[in-house]
Amino acid sequence: MKHSTLILSALILASSAYASPASPGASRAEYVPEIIYEVEGEKVFYDQTASYFFDAHRISFSQDKPAEIVYAADNVVYFNHLLAGTVLESYIKGVIEGDKIRVDFPQAVSDTEEGSYYYVNKMEIEIVGDPTSYAVVDDEDNYVTFTIHDDGRITMDMDNRFEDDEPPVILGIVDVFDGYDDAFIGYGMGYCDFGPVPYQATAVPEDVEMEQWIYTGENSVSRFCEVGFDEDTVYIKGVFSIDPEFVFTGKVVADKIVFTTGQYLGIDDYYYTFFLLADEEKEVLDTVEYNYDAVRKAITPLEDSYTRFCASLVPDRYSIANAVRCPSFKYVSPDAVADPTPQNPIPQRFMTLIPEYGVGYVSWTGAPQNIYDIPFADTAGLYANLYFDGELFVADAERYGLDEPMSNIPYDYMSATGEIMYLDNTLLVYFYDDINPETISMQLTNVVDGVEYKSKMVTKVLATGEIIYEETTGVHNVSVSEAQSVRVNYYNLSGVKVSNPANGFFIRETVMSDGSRQVVKVRK
Repeated sequence: MKHSTLILSALILASSAYASPASPGASRAEYVPEIIYEVEGEKVFYDQTASYFFDAHRISFSQDKPAEIVYAADNVVYFNHLLAGTVLESYIKGVIEGDKIRVDFPQAVSDTEEGSYYYVNKMEIEIVGDPTSYAVVDDEDNYVTFTIHDDGRITMDMDNRFEDDEPPVILGIVDVFDGYDDAFIGYGMGYCDFGPVPYQATAVPEDVEMEQWIYTGENSVSRFCEVGFDEDTVYIKGVFSIDPEFVFTGKVVADKIVFTTGQYLGIDDYYYTFFLLADEEKEVLDTVEYNYDAVRKAITPLEDSYTRFCASLVPDRYSIANAVRCPSFKYVSPDAVADPTPQNPIPQRFMTLIPEYGVGYVSWTGAPQNIYDIPFADTAGLYANLYFDGELFVADAERYGLDEPMSNIPYDYMSATGEIMYLDNTLLVYFYDDINPETISMQLTNVVDGVEYKSKMVTKVLATGEIIYEETTGVHNVSVSEAQSVRVNYYNLSGVKVSNPANGFFIRETVMSDGSRQVVKVRK
């Protein structure tokens, strides 16, 4: 019997190609596999409660989380995430018949790595044991119905809620059409119902004018957000990258604004999401007070305070989906124009995960932001270069799943393997060689109309943590020939200038005729 983790791994990788709806009522012999990934109709979110199990645990799970039902034409409905606890992105089709919804099986929900399909079927216990096996029911019984109640709830008529014992009848997943034990992959759901979502997200009143502001977190980057005021309430929208539509509020009290934890933000990736405040130790804070300057239009942390603004999966515990540390907010005039020069990148960490194999990662914050803290509107020409001991990092095409070797890493890029990616403005690169550098450097370049605008080359000395900045004009015409060297300076790894470098590693700074500087680590 296949392990239940196949559900997660295989379904995440399922094909996203469009397929037409399945035909309910078809026998197993007549059914043609069709996976439904795209549907049209009215989308409604419900609060789903379910009783299900995985083979690896053989115990009952219960969940309360949002699930989507799409109401289409001709009394057709589509359930997304009907099978609670899985990561299925496909839809299961049903038909409304009076106050009932009938869902016929089999229905294909994902393809497998072997080129076959995973199917949902109604199944019954075939052999009780360890493990218990299930077999697909006869064709005429291979369906379930739901009742549509007057209060809007939708409940499954097959009610097999259970504790530790397996239910006699389930909706199960198989990877072939016969009902033998090896076809059942270990997931079963005995019951589910759909009720109203128990939360109400904050909406900005229509008469509140939202203005363009920017917010900046500690050791982070500036981003656009929207801020509006309605008497003693401030509305802030666009802080959390997981969903820019999320809105949270604060109460204006004189020259302070008080934010409160637990505000419901909305649904993200089929999870309820809440606004949560936490301190440096990630302990939840009930309220946090910020300074408010109405004249300068600025909302800033109190002195010596530390607060994380979080989008959390639970309202009262640190379980974040997105967080910004110590954010400050300030108004930006709509007439402000961003300088195309990128900000200097900020080194985050260099870590070896498996020393004996040379596996680890390096991360830097490198964002589309200029020295005036105004984010770029267009990042199409922005890329990063990474250096180990002054040597340009070139990602191997085969190792990283690229079409060709890469040294210029585009902003917001993610490789097919996920081993080179931007994650919330932080560049993360995994490496697989015996890399043990003494310095790591990074530089951002933004190409606009054939002109390169460069940040400073930022070098981190790993032994001391010291940061060295290359002085440069930051602007280069792509078509202009290389400038000439006019002066060379040497520094030790602590950044102290030396006259006669010898017997060790040093930072060599080459001053060019156009005013730029090139910095590399050398050994003398």
